[in-house]
Amino acid sequence: MKTYAESIGQKPFNWLEFLRRNYWTALDLHEALLLSEVWPTCACGNQCASLPRTNVGAPMDDELAELGARFYTEISRAWRHYAEADADDVRGCMKWALDTFQKIEERSAQLLAEIEVDALLEIASDSWLPETEAEKELVLT
Repeated sequence: MKTYAESIGQKPFNWLEFLRRNYWTALDLHEALLLSEVWPTCACGNQCASLPRTNVGAPMDDELAELGARFYTEISRAWRHYAEADADDVRGCMKWALDTFQKIEERSAQLLAEIEVDALLEIASDSWLPETEAEKELVLT
């Protein structure tokens, strides 16, 4: 599966590995902040390229877009707490960001499953026409 970030020539970022760390440097958090504030490299941008998106890369699905915005907010809070030298709050923000990331992955999987079902139904409806009298009768009943 190619991510949206990869499909537009961006290097994907391993958000899961990043969020599961026990320690983050100022440079780590600053990079994450910069990546999370734009759709192509945020947690949503590291999902499948097949998900419908706007011209700036935002998910067209409102729920997924809201989760992406929440993810950015949590990374931003972690950055602010780091600047305030509050390590416990940084860890708390990262736990919330991990939870949101997992919700992003779940919603993305749900949307991809719906896209797959819709595509299969479209193929089936376009490709099958009744040929025999028995099949025609089946369609009419």
